[in-house]
Amino acid sequence: MRINSFKIITPLLLVLSTSNVMANNSSGTINFNGEILSTSCTLLTQNINVELPKINKTDLPKLNMLPKNVTSKNSKPFEIILQDCGDNNKTVDVTLKSNKVMDRHSHIMLNLNTSPSAAKDVGITINVNELENKESIKLDGSKPLTKKITDKKAIYKFTANYVSTGNNPTSGIVTTQATFDIVYK
Repeated sequence: MRINSFKIITPLLLVLSTSNVMANNSSGTINFNGEILSTSCTLLTQNINVELPKINKTDLPKLNMLPKNVTSKNSKPFEIILQDCGDNNKTVDVTLKSNKVMDRHSHIMLNLNTSPSAAKDVGITINVNELENKESIKLDGSKPLTKKITDKKAIYKFTANYVSTGNNPTSGIVTTQATFDIVYK
């Protein structure tokens, strides 16, 4: 008799469990969001090489006297030029970054050259020519430089400068690197 009760309970449990699953069926919504931007600009030069002038080590600005109004003696101007920008581009941001900066001074790029002919205690800063005091910028990507597109162009003007990073700079070769990112708005 026990066997008969098992046969009746098993089909009953199957029916109850199936109806429970059917009762929990539900539906949902998928939301899609996006943004269409106008045509991006063309970068005139992707890899920019800045050849700073040869200077005497006695002409290096000291770390605590970073150049504000740069002199042609230890600096070199350069530009990031965006052209062929779409009509609807109102502004464009550029950020600069370097992986090899001084800890306390993220606006000073350290010398990457490790050869015997490398200069010691010498770095390079990048100053923004359009800023009122032409200050050097932090190279951590935290401060975007915004430009309005004019005549389908945006030109960012900078100056690279030598700077002493220690008390006893030596003569030699200085090589460093920064990257830039462009964000269209």
